[in-house]
Amino acid sequence: MYTKQDLIENKKMGEIIKANKIKMREEFIKKDKHYKQQIIVQSFLLSLLFLATVIIIGLVEKMTF
Repeated sequence: MYTKQDLIENKKMGEIIKANKIKMREEFIKKDKHYKQQIIVQSFLLSLLFLATVIIIGLVEKMTF
């Protein structure tokens, strides 16, 4: 048989576990958003690098030595 104090402690522990689950879910959502933003920025920078390389190659080909 559980005592009243044990039941109160179990209820408090249940609330703590529930709050931790909510915090973890929010944290995972934030990390996922950050990861998606990072992928977008990396893609943009890679495309800029490719464009700059094409422009530099074009300028070098136009040069006369």
